Amino acid sequence: MDMDLKCIYLSVLLLIADGFTLKGPSGPLVAHLESPVVLPCYVDELLPVDNLEVEWRRTDSETLVHLFLGGKSQSELQQQDYHDRAHYFTDQIQHGNFSLRLDNLTAEDEGQYTCKVYSQQDFGETVVQINVECLLVSGSSRSISASVGFSALHIFVLVFCFAASAAVLQLLS
Repeated sequence: MDMDLKCIYLSVLLLIADGFTLKGPSGPLVAHLESPVVLPCYVDELLPVDNLEVEWRRTDSETLVHLFLGGKSQSELQQQDYHDRAHYFTDQIQHGNFSLRLDNLTAEDEGQYTCKVYSQQDFGETVVQINVECLLVSGSSRSISASVGFSALHIFVLVFCFAASAAVLQLLS
């Protein structure tokens, strides 16, 4: 009988030490400028909401995007850039869904985000990459996309086209 108690005690210790596994997307998320995007973050098993802390941060700058603490969303603590744009699915947190919806995507939103979940003595995190598509042109059966940013070549071509069109207008007048 004493051996059975030791086995049960050992099993409980292993269960506590194992913690939980936080899951996210299998690859980068691609979203269009000014559209909403959902950053997935979840667990398969239920976690007690008591003393649960969920934080989303930009990985590059540690900027606080959103925080869930004390059983509620703490939107007043988030960085101003994300105010009224970053939201939890609050009614889903008790079911293990810590995903974040980011509305009105900007070019500056592109990058990595970290979802960290603290539950009593356990901790988990996952990283989500957002790639923002700023231009989508469709014509035939193919789509062409472009990212934000201009190289020196882009600027040269733009200035050349502008200067050439001005020269053509002078010749015609």
